[in-house]
Amino acid sequence: MAPRRKKWTEEEERSLLEKYAEMAADGSLSRLRTRERRFRPIAAHVNAAHHAVDPSAYPFLWSWKDAATKVHNMRHQYLLVKRKLLPLDPPPSSDSPSAAVDWAGQQGVSHWPNFLIYRSVFGDAPLPSADPDPASGGAFDNDAELGLGLRFDSGPEGGEEGADQEVEDDEAFDFNEVVPIAAEPPPPLPPVTDLSRMKVRKAKSAKMRLREWELRMEEKEAERESARKERDKTVLEAEEEREQRRRQAQVQWREEELEWEERMDGRREEWMKRMEGMLKEHRAEMEGIQARILHEQQSVIGQLLGVLSQWAPSPVFGGLSDGGGSSTAMGNHHHHHQAHNQPVPYLSQMMQGLHHVNGIGPGEHRVDGDGPDDNFMVDD
Repeated sequence: MAPRRKKWTEEEERSLLEKYAEMAADGSLSRLRTRERRFRPIAAHVNAAHHAVDPSAYPFLWSWKDAATKVHNMRHQYLLVKRKLLPLDPPPSSDSPSAAVDWAGQQGVSHWPNFLIYRSVFGDAPLPSADPDPASGGAFDNDAELGLGLRFDSGPEGGEEGADQEVEDDEAFDFNEVVPIAAEPPPPLPPVTDLSRMKVRKAKSAKMRLREWELRMEEKEAERESARKERDKTVLEAEEEREQRRRQAQVQWREEELEWEERMDGRREEWMKRMEGMLKEHRAEMEGIQARILHEQQSVIGQLLGVLSQWAPSPVFGGLSDGGGSSTAMGNHHHHHQAHNQPVPYLSQMMQGLHHVNGIGPGEHRVDGDGPDDNFMVDD
């Protein structure tokens, strides 16, 4: 959205003309050497009379540059109307200078109702060699306003008036040339040709300065764009570097995790193998111990049965009795020797019963696995 255009109201224009005429009449303008010193009090007077009193009706705060540009445009407009009156010849009856002045005033009012007001402020300012070039359209455009609220203070088309617009010191008119009311006419100006050449040189110089300013602005804009691209590139590179580091960290973490799992699997397999080997060794040792114990038990039981078979009564041959004769004893002794040399049937039955009770047997007859029957106590 384009910024709001600054526009002078009729009341502000009237206050501007009154203050300017007052300072021109008392000689303040001729004593001040710079435009800023000349127009700063004028702008302050207009702002104090209108903007400070009613900001809603007068929203714009005018600077000394705005006031100088407005006065410059007003003077150009006045000179345009004055130039249009030159081709008109005064009536033959107007021989006196006062009558000619009155006739010029009447003709000016017929063309522009505010001609007398502007003439009273700017006096009989001399006409330039060429048509003045005001900041905007001519005096009699179809859309021009007649009155103090003229649209002659606008800058270039689409531009903003005031703060962004400044008239060079050499291009502005000389305030010493302005003749207030009842003042003597100024001295004659230099030849027209010199003024036109000077204006052409100043216009060229102004265009060159404008072009240089545009080039500087373009260079600054290019530098800002380059700096912005460099910042974006740096940020993008930093993001890519962080993403690459993150991916590398993930890959490294995954590799370490796989390596740890492989190491743990190897340790687990090694432990299982070691435990299986220990179990096999333990089982072999236990089987050897059980075999030795069984062998010793069988030996002891065999010796015990041998002793018992000699002294205890036999279920086959009968026991020893105290009342028997020698023949009977001899017969029993003879039969005892025969029974001792033959296998006794109940001996194998007794051994099987002992094996069943004690749970002792060779390794090939045992059931695999460590059950509660394998736990036994061996006395040293």
